[in-house]
Amino acid sequence: MLTYAQLTSDDAHRDFSRSGPEPCPTAGAGPILEPAEPVRYRLCRSVVPDGPPRTPGCIVIPTFDVDGPERQRQIISVIAGPEDAEPEAVPGLISAHVHISTDGTRVLNYAEWTDEDAHRHMVGGIPTDHQAERKAQITTGTPGVRFTGYKRYHLHHSLTRGL
Repeated sequence: MLTYAQLTSDDAHRDFSRSGPEPCPTAGAGPILEPAEPVRYRLCRSVVPDGPPRTPGCIVIPTFDVDGPERQRQIISVIAGPEDAEPEAVPGLISAHVHISTDGTRVLNYAEWTDEDAHRHMVGGIPTDHQAERKAQITTGTPGVRFTGYKRYHLHHSLTRGL
């Protein structure tokens, strides 16, 4: 299970953290699950290809451990491409929102896909030369950046604050 919360300020984050989740009910010998310590990220870049709005059927979270802010910037340019370039159309990709940890040690990409099959096809399909080069850069080609994997999630519920 993933909880993804966007907060308006550092003070709001501190308040949210203080009122954090209680341990799950016990199953005899102790809690079933312990809540994970939240990692503070800030949104760095978003890539939203042109097209009509679509509802995500699958959320994919690739993560990276990095050796500082310079490496964060390097891997973001690999993931999202140059800032002044048009987003590359990837079948099934709705959006990608790249976040950096405030301590400079991690990068997280919150990617929305039309469905799990679209993501599977992108990961396991036959890549073009450009896609193969980009995948190699992301997974092994950038010194000081370690791809730690990804997880797929199905969106069960979403809350938004009315403005």
